[in-house]
Order: sequence, then C-alpha cells, then structure tokens
Amino acid sequence: MWWPLHGLGTFLKHPALWRRPLAFLLVGWVLLVSTGAGVAWWRWPADAANWWPWPMHIFLAIGLGIVSAMAVWILIMPVLMMFALEGLARGIQRAAGAPEATEESLTRSLGSTMRVLLRTLPLRIAWTGAALIASFFGPLGLLVGAFAMAHLAAIDAMDTALSVRGISGSERVVLMRRHRDELVGGAMVGAVLNLALGVTVIGWILWLPGMVAGAALRVLSWPEVAPPTPTLAPPQHQPQPPEPPTPTLNAPPV
Repeated sequence: MWWPLHGLGTFLKHPALWRRPLAFLLVGWVLLVSTGAGVAWWRWPADAANWWPWPMHIFLAIGLGIVSAMAVWILIMPVLMMFALEGLARGIQRAAGAPEATEESLTRSLGSTMRVLLRTLPLRIAWTGAALIASFFGPLGLLVGAFAMAHLAAIDAMDTALSVRGISGSERVVLMRRHRDELVGGAMVGAVLNLALGVTVIGWILWLPGMVAGAALRVLSWPEVAPPTPTLAPPQHQPQPPEPPTPTLNAPPV
C-alpha cells in the first residue's frame, strides 16, 4: 500500500524526467483550481438577513465547486496520462532494469485507454456524487474528495503503467481487479499524500507523477507482468563414441 510514497521518492530522484510531466500538470492544475474556484464564486451567496439559509448556500457553492473540479479531473485525466505521464512510467521502468516492451500503436493505445475509462465510468460518477453529498458536511467533503481523487488516480496510474508494458485495455481491467487490494491500499496512502502536498499548493503537482512512478514500479512485481526468468535447459546425455577394438596378437604358427 505504500507504493505512492515510494513512487514520489523515486520521481524526485530522477530530475531528467521532470520537465514534460510538470509542464503538462501545471496547466492541468491551473485549469482544475480555476474551474472549482470559479464555480464556487459564481454560486457564492450574498449576505442574507436570515441566518439559517445562508450556510446551506455556502455549502452548496463549495460542493458544486468540488464537483466541477472533479468533472474536469475525470475529463482531462486520460489526456494527461497519455501525453504527459506515459513517458515517465516508461523511464521509471527502464531505470528499474525492466526490459523494453512492445507497446500498442497510438490509435490502439488511445482505444485501450478509452475502454478502461468507460469500464470505470460508473465508479467515477459514483465518486462525484459522493463528493457532492459529503460537501454538505464541512470537512468530511474534503476527506471524501481527497480519497475519491486518489482512488481514480490510482486506477489511471496503474492503467498507464500497464499500457507501457504493451498490455491491452481489457487485460488491464482484469489485472486491476485481481490486484484490487493493492490499488485500494495505495489510494488510501495517496489520499493522505494528496492532502499533505495540497497544503503547499504548488507541491500538489508532484502528487500525480508520484502516483504514476509508484504504479510503474509496483506492476513490475506482478507475476502477470514480470518478464519470465530464463531457465537453463537440463544437460542432455551426449552419446559417447564407440571405443576402438583392442588389437589381438596372432598366435605363432606350430
């Protein structure tokens, strides 16, 4: 379950892999925050004479801001993963000594990513609704939203890590279901990491690369993904050449 923390440390140790992910994620971070803050400001209530309805409208504005930010997150996540973080996952696996894998073409890779997205779409919608409901309960909305983002990020990070190993979309879904405990445990650690990095504001852009780097390392330990270990063939018995006949002395004539 600690693979997101391990991935963050691994990402920080490889500065050569920073430029492309951080550039894309900085744009995504600005879009995410501006969307959530803009919707919350748009729905923010004016001062009211009656005290009771006003807090409810505030919670509603915050909830709509969180939901809109999560909607943008769901929409831009596959694009960010494909164009910004596949190279990171490939570089992390290469640095770990994994052999190069035969990847899908760009068209097939996009189709596989969309297949995984559609298969997990009910879960994404459910988490969005849960975050909206929890936003009416103050800090609980922040915790639910953090875990929801971490759970979806863990799924997409595993999907990216498996895609660079040349595994098709349908097989990725099967493998993620088979290793669900690792995925959910990593999402718990990822949620705490999300909140901790979010306190620093700008440090939050390190969170998703850390999740992807951790997933890239974690899937290499799965027996379905790990390259087969070459085995030496047992020595075969080599037939020995026939021994030459022993020369015999002719008996002396009588």
